[in-house]
Amino acid sequence: MGNINSNIFIRIRPILFTIFGFAISHNLFFIMLPIRMKETGYQTSNIGLAMSMFAVGAICAGLFGSRAVMRVGHIRAFASMAATLAIISIVHSYSSDIILTAALRMIAGFCYVTSVITLESWLNVLSDRSNRGRVYGTYQICFAIGFGTAPFLFSLYNEQDPRVFGVICVFLCVSLIIMSMSRLPAPELPEKSAPMSLATLWRYSPSGTISCFCAGLINASSVSLISLYAYGKGISGIWLSLILGSYQWGVC
Repeated sequence: MGNINSNIFIRIRPILFTIFGFAISHNLFFIMLPIRMKETGYQTSNIGLAMSMFAVGAICAGLFGSRAVMRVGHIRAFASMAATLAIISIVHSYSSDIILTAALRMIAGFCYVTSVITLESWLNVLSDRSNRGRVYGTYQICFAIGFGTAPFLFSLYNEQDPRVFGVICVFLCVSLIIMSMSRLPAPELPEKSAPMSLATLWRYSPSGTISCFCAGLINASSVSLISLYAYGKGISGIWLSLILGSYQWGVC
């Protein structure tokens, strides 16, 4: 059993490295964009609204993201989403317009969540009941480490430095290369896929539904605005990195 468990972690290394890179790029967006818009002169309420468009895209991915995977397969869907995110990063470096930022955040939400759906489909196929808990736990740890590492990378640059978007592109492209060059077997595509309705989810677990909603509300507001709050208090450099990084490193 120990040999089987160690073998599964060797097999899923590409996914673990990929989610680590995705988490870094994901958090760099959340750190950089609010500060950049604040420096441009936008109100905090408008910044929060623009950043919340990520959640709209994430909801759309939950409803329709599986169709992209069903249409072209896992690796092509993942490659398309990663490439789109890299394009979004480049576009951000040219403009800080709040309407454009909101639109790009919505597209990014769709792409990120569809990518996560794709990666977790692979994990589900490669693991079984004997090791699935450990596999998904390790996966979440890699995400948390990547998410917590992003603020320290951000501290190496000026808050307005557009090169941060280049760093985001690098991690997205490296993640794409890792998955494209891996020899992981692609999960079999079902004949039909449909998202679970909210009513069905509520019927299965009302407390779980409410808890997830509250957790998402707290997490989204914290991730989107904590960098703005700390920066507004005059915290910068390594101290800003410690505050933002500790938020996710507690997960480990």
